[in-house]
Amino acid sequence: MRRTPALAAVLLATSLAMVACGSDGSDDSGDDVVATESGIDVSGEFGDKPELDLPEGDPSDDLVVEVLSEGDGDEVQDGDYLIADYLGQTWEPAEGGEANVFDNSYDRGEPAGFSIGIGAVIPGWDEGLVGKTTGSRVLLSIPPDKAYADAPPEGSSIEAGATLVFVVDLVDTFGADAGISGMPVSDLPADMPTVSGEASEQPTVEFPDSATPVATSTADVVVDGDGDDLGERLVIKVVQASYTTKETQFSSWDEGAGPITMSPDQLPGLGAALEGRKVGTRAVVRIAAADNVTEQAPDGEPIVIVVDVIGTL
Repeated sequence: MRRTPALAAVLLATSLAMVACGSDGSDDSGDDVVATESGIDVSGEFGDKPELDLPEGDPSDDLVVEVLSEGDGDEVQDGDYLIADYLGQTWEPAEGGEANVFDNSYDRGEPAGFSIGIGAVIPGWDEGLVGKTTGSRVLLSIPPDKAYADAPPEGSSIEAGATLVFVVDLVDTFGADAGISGMPVSDLPADMPTVSGEASEQPTVEFPDSATPVATSTADVVVDGDGDDLGERLVIKVVQASYTTKETQFSSWDEGAGPITMSPDQLPGLGAALEGRKVGTRAVVRIAAADNVTEQAPDGEPIVIVVDVIGTL
């Protein structure tokens, strides 16, 4: 996912990069084993870190999709922002015969979030997960032409031409029309930029003469949401704009971008501003120049980030 330098510096959101994480493939998933039609044995239940036992012989040249356990949640649609736990390994073992588990979210302790069905992830994920329901555990065996073909991610343990096998737990999904809902807040600071836009629209940020940069980073709620209570992780859409150029630098509405998962304390003042608030809230975070020193702006650049909370985990 593309991010501006400022967002890259202050957000630590997890994206699905599918690169090596140093996992040895061990887990504590217990003795529950699902024997699949493809011959791959998968241990554990939904939410457990799985362990895969692959059969001997060559993998299928076709995409193999098997629902190991079916959930009763929402159906995943093209363009949704999908929250999922996953484990991926190559069909061929690593040197020494051990399973080559190149990435998994279970060891990181939180699921990943990514846009699905629009080319933001490998084709095997787009084709294999759209149409499934949240709460489901899905097995994917992905041939090279629907994975990374001859160009695996740099630094990963995936070799060119590898077939990839994934177990994916579909935790939640948020549609492209997910947006803010609630009541506008009155009595806002006079020196704030003007933010307009409703529901799932991209917010517009304008800088009247009264909108001056802050010396200390701060956050203010401008729409008080009326959805579910907020948890420890947020699903947000953002727009970032510069006080200096008066232009938008990043938007979740840009093609290939999409929502972000994060904790409230990853932006200055946001945690305090969102305390007691609900899904549907819009907050405006004003970042002081001193808190946004980048290679492109060594003296710092004051910015504003509009945060639309569309979901929670």
